[in-house]
Amino acid sequence: MRGVNINQAITKEEDLVWAYLFKEEGMFYKLLNTNTEEQERNEKKKNKGVSTSSDHLRKVLNYQERFKAPESPRRLFCDTKVVVEWMLADVNCDETRRMTKFHANMQGALEAANVQDLLKIDMVFFTMLEQNHYYIVVFDLKNPAITVIDNLGSSNAIANPIDSSHFFEKDTPYKLKHMFVKYLNMVNHSKAGPLFSSKIQRLKIAWATTTNEVDCGIFVIRHMEKYMGPGDRLWSGFSSHGQKKKGQLNHLRKKYAHHLLLSNCNLLKTKIEIEALRK
Repeated sequence: MRGVNINQAITKEEDLVWAYLFKEEGMFYKLLNTNTEEQERNEKKKNKGVSTSSDHLRKVLNYQERFKAPESPRRLFCDTKVVVEWMLADVNCDETRRMTKFHANMQGALEAANVQDLLKIDMVFFTMLEQNHYYIVVFDLKNPAITVIDNLGSSNAIANPIDSSHFFEKDTPYKLKHMFVKYLNMVNHSKAGPLFSSKIQRLKIAWATTTNEVDCGIFVIRHMEKYMGPGDRLWSGFSSHGQKKKGQLNHLRKKYAHHLLLSNCNLLKTKIEIEALRK
């Protein structure tokens, strides 16, 4: 999936999958056969409940990267468990402990994506959760740059990139930069130096919102799916008009649910097809 069509009408199959999805509480997670129920419970306890459909989408996106066009950048999508809250906020956490855990989590993200290392990766995407709001930070390894993509406009932004020489005085994107650049140094990646010198930029988007935090998960999914680097001003397909944009967000909910559940990397795909689409 390198582009769910935001303008395509909802199909009968997508409506059937959407209806099937709400047959019972928790059906969505039961139908995404990526973890056992026990593993899912343990992950939610360990990460304070941070387990969302966007994490499952990252599995699909990483799977789809295997089939990318030759001219497209190779991207790695890291789930929300790579950066956990205590790494950013625990003042009693020393640098060694923080970086040991971050290194292990990055290696886990590579393994989950079936990627040996970052040498052939052009862009790395991190989804960040801050004050119950999701946004993404993108590290461009091919053309060194660090970009925050957030549906909230800069005047209302939670993620305002502010740097400091002291880790706990940095804003979250700069804390992530600190850890990721250190990780690149640990694995002897050639772009550690250029990224260390890069300032974090917020991407200006015409479809930015002022108060919409409810839909931030759908914005994040769309931004991850479509962003290939600077250049295309309208890359997401979102309208800048409020009511039309709201309709697009509701539209995408159905399309992404269908795409996630019927992805070839979902081991329960056949079961869903039989039960949801049977006549």
